[in-house]
Amino acid sequence: MDYQLKGNVYTIYLKNKAFLPKVFDIKVNDIITFCNMDNVESCIFSPSFSVFPNVYIPANDQFIFTFTKAGRYELCVKDYTRNKVMIYKQYFK
Repeated sequence: MDYQLKGNVYTIYLKNKAFLPKVFDIKVNDIITFCNMDNVESCIFSPSFSVFPNVYIPANDQFIFTFTKAGRYELCVKDYTRNKVMIYKQYFK
C-alpha cells in the first residue's frame, strides 16, 4: 500500500493587514488556512514567488495552502488603501 504522510492543519488570521500569529513554525506537508478577517479583500504573496504568486482573499473568506518543501518563507500582505502599496512582511519557517 502507498501511504502519503499528511501534516497538521493550522490557521493563520489576516486582521488589520497583519498575520496572526506573527511567527509560525511549520513542517513539510502542514496545511495552512489563511483566514481574512478584514472587511476588504486582502492580497498575500511571496516576494520571490518561492511559495505562491499573488493570492487575493475576499473579505471574510479563506485560502488553503500546503507547504510541500522545507525552507524559510517570506509572506507579505499588500495594502492599497492609500493609493500606494504598503508591504507587511512575515516569515514562516
